[in-house]
Amino acid sequence: MPLFLSIIKFISVIIASVLIGRWFLSELKSAQKNQKPWYVPYISIPGIIIIIAILIPVFMKYFTN
Repeated sequence: MPLFLSIIKFISVIIASVLIGRWFLSELKSAQKNQKPWYVPYISIPGIIIIIAILIPVFMKYFTN
């Protein structure tokens, strides 16, 4: 049973990351099509989620030592 729950958790994380990645990519393409500045996709909701996801391990490593 624990193996099954681990697989379910793994699949849910993969699905969430794919959805956020596709959302960010659509924001990126939209910004390029409308000739907006390069930083516009990064200040959208999926961009902020991705930035936070990247910074969490960095801050955890920095503050735990």
